[in-house]
Amino acid sequence: MAELVEQSLDDMVVPLRDLMDRGIFSETEIKSIVSRRREYEYLLRRRVARKADFLRYVEIEMKLERLRKIRTKKINEQQERKESSKIPDRVKKNNSGALPIGDVHIIQLIHLLFFRVIQKFKSDVTLHLQHAAFAKESKSYHKLTTIYTEALQYHPRNVELWIEAASHEFFGITDLETGETLFGGGSMQGARVLMQRALRINPTSQDLWIQNFCLELHFIQKLRGRKEILQGTTSQNNDDDEKTTDYTSGKIPIIVYKNAIDNIPEDIAFRMHFLDVCKSFPNTEKVEDYVASSIEQNFLDKPEAWIATATYRGEKMMKNTTTTTTTATTTIEDDSSSSPTKKKEIEILREKILSMEQLYKQQLLDMKTVSEEEKRTI
Repeated sequence: MAELVEQSLDDMVVPLRDLMDRGIFSETEIKSIVSRRREYEYLLRRRVARKADFLRYVEIEMKLERLRKIRTKKINEQQERKESSKIPDRVKKNNSGALPIGDVHIIQLIHLLFFRVIQKFKSDVTLHLQHAAFAKESKSYHKLTTIYTEALQYHPRNVELWIEAASHEFFGITDLETGETLFGGGSMQGARVLMQRALRINPTSQDLWIQNFCLELHFIQKLRGRKEILQGTTSQNNDDDEKTTDYTSGKIPIIVYKNAIDNIPEDIAFRMHFLDVCKSFPNTEKVEDYVASSIEQNFLDKPEAWIATATYRGEKMMKNTTTTTTTATTTIEDDSSSSPTKKKEIEILREKILSMEQLYKQQLLDMKTVSEEEKRTI
């Protein structure tokens, strides 16, 4: 055991020397780091290693990495103030463009510790999630695919892992402030493959079906945006246009929905969830109509289905009425904005529409209340 520990410490000499030479850590601090690492390496190589020791070691190294970042930033700022925009050789990147070995050393060590603890405690899914979270935090995006692949091998029944892996394939890593893609993404084929594997293993998972449905709707919006950009240019040929039209018509989301209700046939709330998802995306009326029709046809004797379809039809009717009325009133205002009589007519029309909306909503609420009372009576 002692030889293995000393060998692992010997491998740390070069990066630690780099950190000390650049003034990020003093010689005393380096000795303290080595001493602490030696202690934990012995703990991790015991015959019966404890998960708590691994996690404590990881936590300490994360704190050390945060300290290194703060000090590196401070040193760079000091040098910039002294020499304007010139950065001295001791803090700039090497000729290949890579960071100095000391800057990546602690992150690499933390990844190694995660892989070691996962090999020891394969059944703990939280370790994989923590590892993925650290990879995102440390911008080690290239390791995420490996992390998710290994996690799914050990935990194929974990729905959250499948969804995260598929999301990473399609969306990649995006900047929350700017919305720009920082790494990966754009692989709809990879995302679909993951979703299909997940559903073969977990065919009755409602979350997986809903997320698969969302994925297809996201892809449709992406294709519509691409079509709008390329519309009118010579680079868009007829074949591509036909394929895009097939995708954006909503056929694939409807197929996903059909497969979902085949595997989960008797849940009205599950089907209503698809309607709620459609409302988050534009131009999904065709898909919404299909979902509402399936609820109406398959649950003729269920009050919940009556309420659900009535609510959907009513909301759709009110939406169309409001759109038509808004267009009409806008036209009237444009035609005779100076006429007091026309303005009065517009106000009366608006009041009638608001009264209709309130009356309709109250009726729906009364229907729902009666249905709940009947359930309690039964």
